[in-house]
Amino acid sequence: MSLRRSTAGRAAGLILLVGLGLALGAEAAVRFQPAHPPLADDTGALVEVRVDERIFTLFAALNAAGYDRQGFEEAYHPARQITRAYLAERRLPSLTRLRWRLNVAQPYSDVVWCLHFGEAPQFKRAVGGWHLPALPALLFFGLDDAVRAFYREADLGSVWAQVQPYYQAEAEALRAAAPPALQSTLDYLRLRTLPIDRIVIIPNLLDAHWSGYGPEIGGVGYVIVGPTRQPPSLDLVQHEALHSLLGPLVNADAGSVDRAQAERLQTALRPGLTGSYGTWESLLEESAVRAVGVRLTEPEWRANALLNDEAQGLGLVRPLAEALAAYEAQAGSIEDYLPQWLAVLNELDPASLGLTAPE
Repeated sequence: MSLRRSTAGRAAGLILLVGLGLALGAEAAVRFQPAHPPLADDTGALVEVRVDERIFTLFAALNAAGYDRQGFEEAYHPARQITRAYLAERRLPSLTRLRWRLNVAQPYSDVVWCLHFGEAPQFKRAVGGWHLPALPALLFFGLDDAVRAFYREADLGSVWAQVQPYYQAEAEALRAAAPPALQSTLDYLRLRTLPIDRIVIIPNLLDAHWSGYGPEIGGVGYVIVGPTRQPPSLDLVQHEALHSLLGPLVNADAGSVDRAQAERLQTALRPGLTGSYGTWESLLEESAVRAVGVRLTEPEWRANALLNDEAQGLGLVRPLAEALAAYEAQAGSIEDYLPQWLAVLNELDPASLGLTAPE
């Protein structure tokens, strides 16, 4: 009996070791996948607007896999309607693999993963390192192969040719309006040194209205924006750019808020939050970015902006926005003011957020 148990125990241990070895191998294969940077296509401008077939391909796959989020009850953009109808008529065996790997509920991580790769349809690794520190790379093992297969099976280039004029029109509108809006953002921040090399704006018409993502990868601050009513929403562009311009500074100075106070505030806000702000750092960054966005908004719209933030459970935006009045009245960079600015949250009573403070 004891011999059987010993043998079974050894077998279980061996299976565990094999499983661990496979997991470590998958982690290393994705995290350390050799990168082949494309030839430099940098225009030399700080702000570039790009029509990007990679993002189109990713969101075509997400839509085919069940991503159906809308924004503000707006109908799907015509490019999204055309693409979804086209894909519904295709036989796509790769969807089984895609559904296992794509995050249809919240695709931010898929967007960041996609930006590690080069242009469609080859999707060669273009950026080294791993820019999703909160997630193990093994979760994305094989996703690049699945996306390549999806592109071939769907003959995605055909529908891309149909909808590309919509993307070009959106890009042209952004090229005209976005650079001045982003310059006003930089003027407000008065940064001594930019934390990124450039900003790349990508229209994403297969996503929900007023959706956006603002990751920084390889020195590039990406601004990926869903459709809005015409003209494009510059508030959305500024918001996503601020994640790359202001976010790293906020994270570096997050210690200005006492850790115990941070836990009290996060606990008080958690029941009302509608976004995926699972950590104090993500909540603080989002609140700081929105606070600056409020101050960039025309004065007559600020009250509505704050009410919208509070409806989403972001109760830190108002005190942070109000504290920026002192910054605006003085010289110097937001970098100099950040510790003082964030420290105002140490004096904030969680009960003032309209929620019950923790014990």
